[in-house]
Order: sequence, then structure tokens, then C-alpha cells
Amino acid sequence: MRRRFVLSLIAQRDDGAMTAATPQPCTQDVLFQGTGTIPAGLVQTLPLAADVPFRLDVTLDWTFSSNPVGLYVAQGECTLTQFNARSCNFLLRLEPGAKPQKGSANVVPGVTLNVMLSNFGTRDDAGALQIVRSVGSCPPVAASAGATAASAIAPRAAGLQDLRF
Repeated sequence: MRRRFVLSLIAQRDDGAMTAATPQPCTQDVLFQGTGTIPAGLVQTLPLAADVPFRLDVTLDWTFSSNPVGLYVAQGECTLTQFNARSCNFLLRLEPGAKPQKGSANVVPGVTLNVMLSNFGTRDDAGALQIVRSVGSCPPVAASAGATAASAIAPRAAGLQDLRF
């Protein structure tokens, strides 16, 4: 026997009356959009500050599907050693998989984020990165297959540099 549960959000006004909660309208801002080189063997980072709660939606595409490219969002500092050990505080971890890489992560205010992309291949590639801040009832981006698949042996990077798109 299946049971169905219905959850209804109710808010109490200052005068004590109960009202149904209204979903917040969707607003989206592009925080970063650019194209550039994704060097082989390096992790490129782009720091972002969070001043309000929001959802971060990221999309990364690149030229050569044979290049294993990963996309990550870490809260706080993430050194090369931490990255290679995958011990950073990852909010989103898209290990190399099918292109494009897409995913979403919920962000709390007062933190610094590092959006990180890495080409674990042996040749440089070209790519396009878009980072969107979504607030309200916006649907999340459709996650790529790599969003839930963390490989048993995570690829390692040789260096760390600021994003140069």
C-alpha cells in the first residue's frame, strides 16, 4: 500500500493569521561567462564571494571530447595537495565524464568559493565556462553524468593557477 504525503508551507503573519507561503520568483545573474584555454595538467581557479544564499549553476564545455576535464566548486581554500587528494570542502564535484559538464550547488552567505576546472589530458584544450547565480524558484541545471560519478582513482593535476579566460 502506497501512502502519499502532501507538504504545504504555511506562514504566520504578524497579526497571527495563517497564510500559504508564496514561492519566491526566479532571478538569475551571470557571474562569469568566458572562453579560453584549458591547459593540460593544471587546475584553474576562479574565486567568488557569497553575500546572500543562492544556488550556483555552472556549465563547462570544451573542444576535444578525448580530454578528461573536470569541474569543481569548493568552499574555502583548496590547495593543489588538497585538490589531488579530493579533500577540499567540495560543494560540487564533477569528475571527468561526458561533455559538457553541468551542475548546481547551494551556497550559504559569508563564504568564499573557488570554481575549479582541470584538464587531466595531455594536450591543451579550448573551453567555455558559464557561472550563474540563481535565487528563488529557478529550476536547477540538468546535472551531467559526472556529477554523481566520482572515480575510484581521481585524476591528479600538476599545478594550480588563476583562471585566465
